[in-house]
Amino acid sequence: MKKETAKHTYSVGDIIHVPWGWSMILHEFYQVVEATPKTVVVRHIASNEVGGWPVGTTTPIPNQFIDEDSDFFPAKKRCKVRPDGFIRINSDRSGSLWDGEEKHYDKAD
Repeated sequence: MKKETAKHTYSVGDIIHVPWGWSMILHEFYQVVEATPKTVVVRHIASNEVGGWPVGTTTPIPNQFIDEDSDFFPAKKRCKVRPDGFIRINSDRSGSLWDGEEKHYDKAD
């Protein structure tokens, strides 16, 4: 018997928030540029940091794409959406729909 996969509710333009860090609090944002019933294609987008180093707040800048590949993420990637709505960005980072609130960051280790 084939297991049925729940369909997600993401649509083009949605912002994905990915918090990460161990002793630091860091944030990345991705924008959905394509959606199928089981996957989304996301692109890394820039963020606006207010406060400086080491602490402050950050919010995404929609449609300001970061078009270079990094060690952690290509410029554009197809991702599966888990049944709980989270999106696996890479082996150690997952994200979900951004709630629209600015996020506090702390870059000090």
